[in-house]
Amino acid sequence: MAEVTLKEAVELLEFMSQEEPRLVTACLEGAAGLGKSSVGKQFAAKMGYPIVFVNTAAVLTEPGDILGLPTEKDGVTHYAPPFWAFECQRLAEDPQVKKIVLMFDDFSRVPAQILQSMMSIFLDRKIGATSLPDKVFILLTGNPAKKKEYATRALDKAQQERIQVINVRFDLEAFMMYANAHEFNPEWLAFCAAYNENFADDGKKGAAMSPRTAEFASQALNTIKKKGYPLDHRIAKTRLDSIVGESIRESFIVCLKHQQDIIGPEKILEGTYEDKAFNEMMKRPDLMYLTYTRLACELTKLANSDKIPAVGMKNLRRFIMRVERDEMNFLFLNIIPQKVSKTILDGDTFTIMRSRLWGN
Repeated sequence: MAEVTLKEAVELLEFMSQEEPRLVTACLEGAAGLGKSSVGKQFAAKMGYPIVFVNTAAVLTEPGDILGLPTEKDGVTHYAPPFWAFECQRLAEDPQVKKIVLMFDDFSRVPAQILQSMMSIFLDRKIGATSLPDKVFILLTGNPAKKKEYATRALDKAQQERIQVINVRFDLEAFMMYANAHEFNPEWLAFCAAYNENFADDGKKGAAMSPRTAEFASQALNTIKKKGYPLDHRIAKTRLDSIVGESIRESFIVCLKHQQDIIGPEKILEGTYEDKAFNEMMKRPDLMYLTYTRLACELTKLANSDKIPAVGMKNLRRFIMRVERDEMNFLFLNIIPQKVSKTILDGDTFTIMRSRLWGN
């Protein structure tokens, strides 16, 4: 099955949520730390659907957690539905609520007997004796069962027929947008963008680094900088090695040694960079990624304080037009603040570029 980006996964979920609820159970499947849970929440927020989130591996530990616990009322045994089933019913009573996303996170990690008990939800849309409202859209997240590094439960044929799996892969554009919004360490972000093969799954050992571990490393680097430790300090090395491993940490340090070769954001905005530096950047994709990433970080800061002068915007346009690399410009214009990208693309000069990048 083809893999999709995180952005495409949101679009697919939007489409699937419009189909008959009882026939559709969607599952986002991909490597750990990829951002599957965030995609589910992003989809719900975009559509305006309330979300009932169930941390499956932590909450569903016994069949009673799904079927409900027995209670006595008027001498008759009833099964009290779990809190998340009750919440779905409560939300469904609101006439303004069009759909409810019932999200089972990491569902593939539950014990086999729990997974079997969950089939009543997928097959009959029932939780014990309680029926799910028609408004409920069931969404699952899980890790690939075929890969040995994940302690997951493979679905049998009957289960597979009831669950539509969306295979999600690493998406550099989505990662960069998230990283800029959450103020990643700029040097680390530039490294991640320039050497994004560190996120690649080799099919054997899994991804060397996930977006989640990249975020942990960024936080650690900010703390290391705040404490004043050099990166070759034993404490700094040990901390980074514990997150991303020795080889990636060493690659990052080597990358930092090339910082003097990068055209700084201030020179681009001032229009004072040298042709020699620009030509060198065009020869080396890693320098181009580093240049664009640092520029994006700087523009995000300036946009928040409204300090981008008109002459700087003019020089920025000239730089982008001179690069003439559609894939780089497309990524750059998608990760910087929207009000900046709109200003850059405004005017007749950029009509051709808009057509090339977006088709209109």
